[in-house]
This record gives sequence, C-alpha cells and structure tokens, in this order.
Amino acid sequence: MHFAHLSAYKIGYTNTENRKYDRLDVHRRGGGELINRRIVPSQRLARMVEDAVLSHVSDFRLSLSNKELPQGGGTETWSDDAPPIDLDVIVDDVIAAHHSAAGASSNV
Repeated sequence: MHFAHLSAYKIGYTNTENRKYDRLDVHRRGGGELINRRIVPSQRLARMVEDAVLSHVSDFRLSLSNKELPQGGGTETWSDDAPPIDLDVIVDDVIAAHHSAAGASSNV
C-alpha cells in the first residue's frame, strides 16, 4: 500500500476470508492506496514474502508511530523515495525457494 500523506509504502499480509474486520479497508480509510496484492498458499509464505520485501528496502525503512498509522503496521513501512520493488518477482522467488528447500529436505 502507498500512503502518500506519509511518503511511505507498507507491506502486510492478512487473511483473505470474508470477515467483519477488513484490514485492507481499514488502511484505505486511513489514506492508503492498494498498489499490488498477491495471494499465497499459506501464512508462512506470506510472512516470508513480507520479510523478503523488507530486506529489499532495508536502507529505506521507517517506523511509523501509532499516531501516524493508527490502524497499525508502522514497522512494515519504508520511504517512498526507495527504488521500486517488484512484488510479483519477490513472491515468485520466495515460493520457488520454498519449494526447492522442501524438495531438498524430502530427499534426505
């Protein structure tokens, strides 16, 4: 998501099931614009993708306060001055690495 008023991007993961509390909607109402979304097979892979994105932008990380981002997630943010990331490539790389590692461990 992009929060133009904070000059910040945010990565996050959430459950895709319909439910009363929709984190994406909460972030939209807080000024966020969804710029990309990928569905991955598990929460574990979602966390790995989030970690990979944050690693890519490590030199541009922010830690927004609850006042700046009251809907939460301020530690998963980075400056919008950072070079662009390609979420699709990162997701594909994380999934491929996970499958490769899973295959290698089953051959032991």
